[in-house]
Amino acid sequence: MGEKSKIIAANLAVLLLAYGYHRLIALHHLQDLPFPADWIYGFHLIVNFLLWVSVYIIQSLHTDKTGFVFMAWGIIKIILAGIFILWLQYRYRFQGDEWFIIDFVGLYTLFLIYELWAGIRLIRRIFD
Repeated sequence: MGEKSKIIAANLAVLLLAYGYHRLIALHHLQDLPFPADWIYGFHLIVNFLLWVSVYIIQSLHTDKTGFVFMAWGIIKIILAGIFILWLQYRYRFQGDEWFIIDFVGLYTLFLIYELWAGIRLIRRIFD
């Protein structure tokens, strides 16, 4: 199994683990949100997908720029998370509650740990 295949398999495992974490919190604590609770998971899913598609495209075109794209996505992800939360506050007059924060930050942290692990493996493979 190649390095990309291992990273993709690990990505699928993390996505399933993250969805289980999200559903566990959503079923017990997020019923009163003014928007669907799955938007939280959907946000992280879309950002994760865009990150890895762009990293693989840049890796195939400009191998030496992969690390820069990966770091740029770290900043973009923070900005998008802020915009997403501000949009929820503006659109739904949502002030947040502790379980929303636990779910959002927990998913963010889970994906961040995975992205760092996979990104370091991918970049290390480039320079070996």
